[in-house]
Amino acid sequence: AIYQCQVIVGIGNKITKQVQLRVKTPVKIQENSTSDLTVIEGQRASLDCLATGFPAPKVEWARKDGKVLNTGKLKYSGSSLQFTRVERSDRGEYLCVAENKVGSPQNLSTTLTIRFGPKIIVPRPRMQQAEGYDVILQCEMDAFPSPAIDWTKGENTIVNDDKHSVVHFSKGETTTLSTLKIQSLTTTDFGSYQCVATNTHGSDTQTVELTKTKIPIPEAAYGGSLPNKSSFISFVTCVLALMTSALML
Repeated sequence: AIYQCQVIVGIGNKITKQVQLRVKTPVKIQENSTSDLTVIEGQRASLDCLATGFPAPKVEWARKDGKVLNTGKLKYSGSSLQFTRVERSDRGEYLCVAENKVGSPQNLSTTLTIRFGPKIIVPRPRMQQAEGYDVILQCEMDAFPSPAIDWTKGENTIVNDDKHSVVHFSKGETTTLSTLKIQSLTTTDFGSYQCVATNTHGSDTQTVELTKTKIPIPEAAYGGSLPNKSSFISFVTCVLALMTSALML
């Protein structure tokens, strides 16, 4: 409100002064601020924390997980946190804090969800095993939403049967590990296998090469584990015996 003070110093002569009175008010975050936002990777995005109050509130953004923002800093001062081109690493929970030293600070929690196509990583792109033994092929993918996953060899899509077993394991909100177990390998089982992942935002394909060896290779040699120590010793003994026999031939 505006108040006016007048002092009469003579007939028809007065001094007037106006004073604007502003009442300090606590922070209030507006309802049209961003609550949750879902965008596709590569699009522009803005997280808005619209706060009112007097004096004008100071607004800061940060990630709840403590990671660095897309700005390269831990905190950003301003009502709108802008993303010129969102990446999958930008997904997560964000916290806005608004304060003006009148009353308590006000918080706004926002979840930024990024939709993106699959990206496959093959832990072991070249696998070896002896004929007659089992082998496990693996591929790991990052995608959201979760992709459809297939293993193929040539033109054929592999399905679960007496010889093949395909299993998918969730390793996180957007990460999936897929394994293909092939039992009792025969000559026709060796060759190139493709791991294929597809969702509404794209697809990716990676290859695993399976080659034949004379000596069987344990899963432990690829970073796995054998059931127990005695089985490992028995296996090593068997391998040494085979190697000795091969040298004598």
